[in-house]
Amino acid sequence: MNNHPHQIWQAWLSGKDVQIYADGRWKDANPNDYPIVQQPQCRESHWRLRPEGKSFRYCVALFSDPGLGFKVVAYTSDNYDEAESDIRFIRWHGEERVIDLGPEERE
Repeated sequence: MNNHPHQIWQAWLSGKDVQIYADGRWKDANPNDYPIVQQPQCRESHWRLRPEGKSFRYCVALFSDPGLGFKVVAYTSDNYDEAESDIRFIRWHGEERVIDLGPEERE
């Protein structure tokens, strides 16, 4: 017997987010909002625990560009030194930003 439907229900009962695959994408869902024939015990491959998202830090750098005048480029935190060592680097535009990628943007 497959334990997947039980895990989906247990997670949902524990307050975790679960998702259903519908209309060509994964979306957060409450299994009780669906008819029995669409719930995890009947359509187990259409249900999953919501994956955790990922975040990263970046800054936007302003560069001189002979052809365009200026160029704007985003750099992740592990490349800040690279940007600043470029002779065309002018300055950072604004503060460091953090972006949270949801599960759909990672997959």
